[in-house]
Amino acid sequence: MTDAPTRTLSSLDERADAYIHAIARLNPIAAMDWGLPGDPGALPDYSPEGQQAFDDLDRTLIADARTLEPRDEADRVTASAITESLGAELALSEAN
Repeated sequence: MTDAPTRTLSSLDERADAYIHAIARLNPIAAMDWGLPGDPGALPDYSPEGQQAFDDLDRTLIADARTLEPRDEADRVTASAITESLGAELALSEAN
């Protein structure tokens, strides 16, 4: 068996990782689903202010995905997935 090649995290990878941890702090249920620390008795804040916090994180990561120079094909795919999926999530949130 051969070892899989390793890839050093890019700036976009690091921003995406920070996003996941920030979302996990806002949504303890997601945190636990993802294997991150979370309070099993806590719920996400679904108030308008709570939703604004989620939307702000989405906007920031979308902006990063659009402005950071992709290092390789993995970054290009990551940036495309971020802008497509979070863009749709943000559009849905803004429509409500």
